[in-house]
Amino acid sequence: MKKLFMLIAIALLSFSFAQKLTVWSISVEQEDLYKQLETAFHEAYPNYSVEIVTMSQDQLRETLPLAYESGNAPDILLRHGLPGDQTTLSFLLESNWVAPVTTNESVKDTIVNRFPTGTFVEGHNMKDGVIYGLPLNEADIWGHGYMYYNIDVLTEAGVDVETEIPTTWSELLDVCAKVAAADFSCFTMSMSPAKQLARWWTPFSAVAETQSRFNYQTGKFSFADADRLRAYDLLKTLYDNEFIIPGVESTNRETSRQIFALGQAAFYVDGAWIPSVLRKGMGFPDLNFGAADIPRPDDGTQGKLSKGLLPTLYFVSSQVSSPVAASAFAEFITRPEGMYVKAYVGGGFGFASYTDNSKWIDQNDVILQQVVNIGANGHRAFEPIPRIACTPDSLASTAFNSAAKDGSFPSEYDGMVEALISGGDWHAQAAEITAGRQAIFEDLLAQEASSGLNVNLGQYTYPNYQFGTNFDYSSYPKCK
Repeated sequence: MKKLFMLIAIALLSFSFAQKLTVWSISVEQEDLYKQLETAFHEAYPNYSVEIVTMSQDQLRETLPLAYESGNAPDILLRHGLPGDQTTLSFLLESNWVAPVTTNESVKDTIVNRFPTGTFVEGHNMKDGVIYGLPLNEADIWGHGYMYYNIDVLTEAGVDVETEIPTTWSELLDVCAKVAAADFSCFTMSMSPAKQLARWWTPFSAVAETQSRFNYQTGKFSFADADRLRAYDLLKTLYDNEFIIPGVESTNRETSRQIFALGQAAFYVDGAWIPSVLRKGMGFPDLNFGAADIPRPDDGTQGKLSKGLLPTLYFVSSQVSSPVAASAFAEFITRPEGMYVKAYVGGGFGFASYTDNSKWIDQNDVILQQVVNIGANGHRAFEPIPRIACTPDSLASTAFNSAAKDGSFPSEYDGMVEALISGGDWHAQAAEITAGRQAIFEDLLAQEASSGLNVNLGQYTYPNYQFGTNFDYSSYPKCK
């Protein structure tokens, strides 16, 4: 009995001296997952424990700077919800908010090898080879770029959903003709406000050339590029042939989705979140629909949807109480078949780039499996990101955003919608907008260079870059 009490005392003593990490997160909906994470981490690393505290986004944004000032910052930030200008590596280092994810080279190598190539980039989440943040999520599956089809509508129109889901633009127009002959709309979409057209336009312009409004091969805005204009011509063909729902000009997003769910249109283009939105958010749990990739131009794929560098969602605080425990937590949370990804992906919270997501979702969920398979099959590619080409100077540049938003010219969406409605010449207007915004951009860049910033058009121009391929960020010119 005395020996038993001694063992219990030793165990309690060991637990009391376990190094405890405090983690802050805004993901209140994941509280049950976090409780599981706390238990599982301590079981894997008995010498360490973790307490995850959730709060609202506004509360965290208000509290965190004060916590750093008073020396009471958390050990780790997980899914933090900080504004973009506070998550740049330059800001975090200058503010002395972050520490390396791990100083153990073996652990670092283990973590890096779990992520896809291109995840860790100098100036984004790494400085001088030291990693200062982890993304945890992924960009291949999540995002725009899926064409959902109503099986009942297509079947009634005489379209075989097993063999006739269109993969090219000509096939798409043929199917739309069948659907229209059966008195259905082929597409439902929203143009109210005009920027909602992005849900259709982003993927269709991407497969024609690039979803970006800028052409990094030429170093010029892309509105008037021939390949991008043919995506508009496809849209105009659909519009002029009345293959799109009547009244689309004033149809908002929610109404457009409802039209699809109620069986009034065959296709709806949107993001990876739509299965959950339709079945849970809108109350159509038994909707008979499927997901397909975006049809390509008939002469082959010219481009892909772009994926930017993954945002950093996991930081180790500069005030971390136990860097060794934090290193262990980073290793634990990035295990490709670990407890965290199983619960995160399986719980429907999203996807992770360092695991096979198809393993953890409901194997009976055919639609979600379709989405995952499409996204994981080379659906997106890295495009250049000039803001990290020559940090901190390129990051400080505002020339591009100022030119892209200058009110002297309409946005691409406003211009295209107006041209569709009025029958105007979008090709000519696109050329005018391209020339105007380019002139503003180059003028602003020159002004910034004159003020001492190391910025130039060469940081935006890569003649050898091929659309639809992954840009190699290591090829960026380095600041002198």
